[in-house]
Amino acid sequence: MRPTERSPEQYLQWVRWLLLAVLLVPVVRRGLPLDGPWLWLWAGALGVQLLSFMPWPHREQHRLTLHLLLDILLWNAVVWLTGGASNPFSALLLIPLALAFLTLPPILAAGLLVVSILCQLAQLNAMSDMSEGHAGMSGHFEAMVVGFVIAAVLLAMTLLYLRRQLRQREADLQRLREAQLRDEQLLAVGTAAAQLTHEMATPVQSVRLLLEELDAAPAEVASEQARRARTMMSQQLERIEGLLEDWRMIAEDVRERRLTLLTLEELQASLQKTLAITRPGDRIHWSQPQPLEGLQLRADRTLMPAVLSLLHNALDAGGEVRVCSRVESGHWLLEIDNDGPLSPELQARLGAEFVPSESGFGVGARVSHATLERFGGRVLWSADNAGTRTRLTLPIAEGGS
Repeated sequence: MRPTERSPEQYLQWVRWLLLAVLLVPVVRRGLPLDGPWLWLWAGALGVQLLSFMPWPHREQHRLTLHLLLDILLWNAVVWLTGGASNPFSALLLIPLALAFLTLPPILAAGLLVVSILCQLAQLNAMSDMSEGHAGMSGHFEAMVVGFVIAAVLLAMTLLYLRRQLRQREADLQRLREAQLRDEQLLAVGTAAAQLTHEMATPVQSVRLLLEELDAAPAEVASEQARRARTMMSQQLERIEGLLEDWRMIAEDVRERRLTLLTLEELQASLQKTLAITRPGDRIHWSQPQPLEGLQLRADRTLMPAVLSLLHNALDAGGEVRVCSRVESGHWLLEIDNDGPLSPELQARLGAEFVPSESGFGVGARVSHATLERFGGRVLWSADNAGTRTRLTLPIAEGGS
């Protein structure tokens, strides 16, 4: 239990301390002697309070039921000694019933309701004997008890209905959370699959070009051409196998929701190497104003495809891309600047929804944004006359600095 949480038993203990203090008020203000029924009542309240600190019964529901039963008897005794059924404060006896129907199973709460009604009937019978000489008072007492019974039954029915609605809402929320988790997993797998497809396009095209060269090669050089082609195709196939193995590991991480510590320096080196292979003709300038040794991020293997997608978006927008990597306030910041334009309407929608666009943004931005949010990160876009800036932030893992 978190420090800010309070159990029903603790609330009952506070109410009993208040009751013990209130019972001493007439003794202090009027100088009444603390003896007879009043002494037994105060001692009973103190005994119930001390009993509430004991761990018996061990089951929480049974222990709370016992404490509420003792409270109902105790509060009825207080009402009895202060006017019985004629006491207008008898409505306070509804408080233990409200707590019972909010926290206990319906069958136990209904039992406490029956006990409370029986206590009221017992007070009515005693008050009827005392009011035989007072015409009209008997009907008044009966009306007060009947009003209490009606109020208690209505309160019980209302709280049972509300509890049923709350359980239904909780079940609906649980289904929504499970659906959201499945969507996040599918989104993460989809991000990795899109990046895998992008990376596999290069070796597959290379193999296709080599086969076309073999078909077009003259017969006298076909043997040497075939030998070189086999070597190059073997290298490309090994690369495809590595990509497929990465895909398998990514799928396992997502399925098991497994997060690991990724070295920031190695992640950045992998990004640079991958872009050098997949986008050899694009102009991209990296800057790093401070060293990244020893810094780590807590994420899974879908992080790299998500960051690569943002870099590909910037490269697809055209012009030179400038990337600045630094650490600020316990976060890794990656700022990606390109010369492509970005309208205010598109800027407001990027990352929040799928946006059809021909400038290199759109679906990839939404997928990357959702993936980075899973690791506590954010992606923001801004634009001015100089171009567009994509700003990525991810928290540095504790102990990784």
